[in-house]
Amino acid sequence: MPDSTLATLTELLAECRLDHLCVSGQTLRSLRATAADGRPALLEALRGAGVGKAPQRSTIANALSKAERAGRLQPSPDEEPGEAPDPDGPLSAHGIRDGGWEDGRLAELLSAALPGLHTSAPSMPGEEKGAQARSKCFVPRPDARVRLFCLYGVADVAMSLEPWIRSAPAWLEVRLCDLPGHGFRSDEPLPSCALPVETGLDEEDLAGEREGLVGRLADEILAAAGEAPFALYGFSFGALLLYGVAVEAARRGATNLLCLCVAGRGAAHAATLSRATADMIVRSDAEGMLRFQGPAAAAIPKPMRERSSTLFRCGAADALGQADAAVGFHADTPHAAGAPLVACPLVSVGSDADTVWPDAMVRRWKEVAALPSAEERVGGRRRHVHLTVAGEQHMKLMSHKQTMDIVFREVGVAARAMLPTTRHQ
Repeated sequence: MPDSTLATLTELLAECRLDHLCVSGQTLRSLRATAADGRPALLEALRGAGVGKAPQRSTIANALSKAERAGRLQPSPDEEPGEAPDPDGPLSAHGIRDGGWEDGRLAELLSAALPGLHTSAPSMPGEEKGAQARSKCFVPRPDARVRLFCLYGVADVAMSLEPWIRSAPAWLEVRLCDLPGHGFRSDEPLPSCALPVETGLDEEDLAGEREGLVGRLADEILAAAGEAPFALYGFSFGALLLYGVAVEAARRGATNLLCLCVAGRGAAHAATLSRATADMIVRSDAEGMLRFQGPAAAAIPKPMRERSSTLFRCGAADALGQADAAVGFHADTPHAAGAPLVACPLVSVGSDADTVWPDAMVRRWKEVAALPSAEERVGGRRRHVHLTVAGEQHMKLMSHKQTMDIVFREVGVAARAMLPTTRHQ
C-alpha cells in the first residue's frame, strides 16, 4: 500500500479494489474500535455492515490492520479531530449513516426545520384505488417532511412496492407510482411505446414515444410533490424512466429533488443489445415478448402477462449496441455519447448474483452523476453511492431490506444537506 495517509474507509476500500462496496452504517472510527476487540469481532462487524463475501471481509480486515500499524489512518472528514460529536449540534451525514435516519434524530431535525406535508387525499392516478386495496398502497403521512416516489419494472404493479410504505421512517412519505395500463391504472391504455411496430426499429420514433411517457410521469410526480423535498426510487425499467424524470425535473427548474435512487438496472446509456435483437423486440407481440424473456416470464401472473410483458419494448432503443453483433454484459461496453447528467445525488444498488443486470453495469450510473461541489462534499452529499447486495437474484433487489435501508439513509443525508445551515459536522 502507498505511504500516504488515508482519511476514510472509502479510500481504504478503493486500494483493496473493493470500492464498489458500500459499508452501510459503519464509519472508520467504529470499525477501528471494533478491531480492538479482535479479528473475529471485526469480521462480524463487516458482515453486519453489508460485506457479504468472506474473502472481501478478510481483505478489508487485513488492509485495516496494516494501515493502522503504519499510522496511515486519519479521522473521517465529517468528524472533527480530537473532539467528540456535539450532541446539541446539527446531525451530520456521518450520524445519519450511522443510524440517525431511523432512530428519531433525523425526524426531530427535519420536523424543526421543515413544514409537514399535510397529505390528506390521493392526488396521483391510481392512488384512490390503491387506498382501497387490501394491501394499502396509498398511506398518507401528513406529519412527514419528505416524499419518496417509487416505480417498479417490467411485468409488475405498484402493489409489489408496498413493503416500502411499511418500512419507511416516520419523516418519509412513500408514494407508489403505477404506469398506464398497469395495476390500479389497468383501465387505461398502455403507453404507445409498448405496442408492437410491424415495420421494425425506428430509434427516433421509439425514443420520442418513451420521452412522452417520461413527460407524463414527470407531470404526475411534480404535481404531487409540490414544493416539498422529494426523492425518486426506480427498479429495473422503472429506474430508466425515473432517470428521465430526474433530467426533466431539472430542465423544468425544479430545485426540490433530493436524489435519484436506482436498483436492478444498468446505467441508461450502457449498451446491452445488438440492433438485430432490438429490431426483433419492437416487432414482437405479447407472446413473442414472453418467449424472449425466457424462464423469467413463467413467474408473471396470468392477468398481467399480455400487458406488462410488452413494456420491455420501451427500453429497446436505450439498450442498443454499437455494432450488429451482440455486445454482452460487460463493464466496458460502449455507450451513447452525451448521456444527460443527473443534477442531484445518485444512489445505485446491484447484486453480485443478478444475471439480468449484472452489478458491473449497475455501477456505471456513476458516469451520469455530476461532480460534487466543495460545499456538497463537506455536507456529506456524495454524488454517487453504490451498494452491492450479496447473493440475491434480480427481482429480490426491488424491496430487499438492504436496498430500502440505503435508499432511506441517502435520502435522509440529502434532506439534511439541503437544510439552511452554516455548519456541517
